[in-house]
Amino acid sequence: MKKVRDIMTRDVVTVNHQDSIFDVAQVCKLKNISGAPVLKEGRVVGVVSISDIIKFMTLKLKKENIIAPDPDPESLLIFTMLKMGTNIFNFKKELARISRTRVR
Repeated sequence: MKKVRDIMTRDVVTVNHQDSIFDVAQVCKLKNISGAPVLKEGRVVGVVSISDIIKFMTLKLKKENIIAPDPDPESLLIFTMLKMGTNIFNFKKELARISRTRVR
């Protein structure tokens, strides 16, 4: 029978509550992880995952009336880029604004 120590890692990747969601997404990509504990002053205050980030961005973009026909959140970003076409500057601007949002 496997034990927790057989599948868990001792070198846990963590993020700070002041990190932007963009920074967290980059850490997850670089470390090949799907999420990480969020620390504030050395204490765990939450957990953030890639699916949390996608859900957050989906909700923010929907507020801007950018709604994909497919409810799959991962497809929203691609659909939005296609839908905006020549107005890609506005999409990039909105994406940059959202990505500055802190994890907290």
